[in-house]
Amino acid sequence: MSHRLVDIDLFVKGCHDLPKMDFVGHADPYFILTFMTPGQEKAAFEYRSHVHYNTGHPVWNEEINFTRVPIGTKVHIQVMDKDHLTAHDPVGDCELLLDEDFLDRAMLATASAESVAASVPGTPAAATPRAASPQRSRPPSSPGIARHSTGAAGSDAGAGGAGGGGGGGTPGRMSTSGLGDAAASHLDRLSLGDVSSAASSAGLHGDSAMGRAPAFLGLELQLPLRADASMRRPSAGTLSLGVGCRPCTTGCGSGPGDLLHRGPVRYRTASSWVAGRLTGHTDADSGWRAYAAYKLRLAGLNEFFPDGAQQPWNRAYDKAQQVFNSKALRAAVHTQHNMLYADNGKQKRRGVLRGGGDLVALLRGGVRNGARRYYTYCINADGSLCFSETGAKFFSDFMSKHAMHADMADCVVYAGEFTLVPPGLMPPELQQSVPAAAEAAEAAAGAAGAGAAAAAEAPAASTPAGRIDPTEAAADAALATAAAAACSGQQAEGWTLVFDNNSGTYAPASSQLPYLAALLRFNFPGLRVEVVDSLACKHVLAALHRRVPSRCPPATPAKK
Repeated sequence: MSHRLVDIDLFVKGCHDLPKMDFVGHADPYFILTFMTPGQEKAAFEYRSHVHYNTGHPVWNEEINFTRVPIGTKVHIQVMDKDHLTAHDPVGDCELLLDEDFLDRAMLATASAESVAASVPGTPAAATPRAASPQRSRPPSSPGIARHSTGAAGSDAGAGGAGGGGGGGTPGRMSTSGLGDAAASHLDRLSLGDVSSAASSAGLHGDSAMGRAPAFLGLELQLPLRADASMRRPSAGTLSLGVGCRPCTTGCGSGPGDLLHRGPVRYRTASSWVAGRLTGHTDADSGWRAYAAYKLRLAGLNEFFPDGAQQPWNRAYDKAQQVFNSKALRAAVHTQHNMLYADNGKQKRRGVLRGGGDLVALLRGGVRNGARRYYTYCINADGSLCFSETGAKFFSDFMSKHAMHADMADCVVYAGEFTLVPPGLMPPELQQSVPAAAEAAEAAAGAAGAGAAAAAEAPAASTPAGRIDPTEAAADAALATAAAAACSGQQAEGWTLVFDNNSGTYAPASSQLPYLAALLRFNFPGLRVEVVDSLACKHVLAALHRRVPSRCPPATPAKK
């Protein structure tokens, strides 16, 4: 094989014949997937799936795509049984070596399946360049591994209602309000948002995604699971795994450490009836009062934030001190986090986002109960983007604090607030803020020491004094709802995703905003991205808040 680096698409379909692990019920399996690149002692990538309860035949249908994968990489999959009161039990594991012989067979199978799919009328063509068939002779299959390629029909008859049609569409433009052009230009080169797998258009079966479930194109394996030593049996069932392989489409990196997870973004939403009852949130779909928390697994975090979680909690902020220095409050916030994010298989929705249009659709254009919404977010060390609605009421705001989304982590990757701006509602202040804000950011960057300390002490941007009237707010929400109906995959024309660093708890550095913008652009192609410095661009935030009434505090009654 002439390619030292390749693109790999993995599709973990599921397992069958897992042993009984629980005294009551069968097993509660999930898997942990690990990539080990040659010469590296630390895993280059690790992923944990969701749990299936009380089954010996779990069907995950989880797609994980990579680029810049070096030859000789080992893929290890460990199947675990979740226990609620004790440590989770290992069920079995398997390992796949991505050597030249295997990758040649996988590349040949992928090219053949794509050729068949392209010849079938009505079948989408692959998004990535079709790989040339390798000239090497195909060696015999290894014992215990069944191999066959799957074409447009896929490997399964029953596709879940998943995975969005990430068709064409232009990658989202990145803009960095409050930062210099040099940093933005550098990150435009870093951004890999235009990288797409064949699975994006010809795709894979998914569990619960935003659109039509596509079909997997590649090599299908049936891998026997080695039973854990404690089980006293040789086999623990079989794992169904699909492998697609193509020449690397992003160019060669500097070494094996350049392996990059490229998606898709997986999401999970959780609705807490208790929290919803206390905060007054109503889910229009079910009629239940529900406070929804979202958890998105972002791709490519190490590419843009190689040092991981480096933003510590703000020790100069009195409210953060009260929470982090109190065992009782720490426990209370931890309980809040578990109440909203615990994966017990109930009141959860899961799926895949293949572009900015899917994000807009997931959040219904940022509208709930006929009003546009703001969201409080944290990006945590594991690459998860956790967020919920930001509210001006005390308990609603308390439930959405950054410490809760971070599960009281001492450090996070980034934190702040964000909103979706529909076509035609972009504030003029945001469009005109780039040059002036860039100068302010450069001046702030030059003032080290005292200037940095002052920024750390500032808890959050000031709230605007006024808001639009209810009639105008209702018209904005109606416009957003109508525009969101046309969004899917990478189709999000006219929409803007605006993120800021408005967090008193973590006070993230404004110097990292360009990297945040590049990360978001990479994960949500097709969606325009703007990032705003909450200190240098308070007027921009004021204009954004003004058009989202739920983000503004209630009007102060006039004194008699």
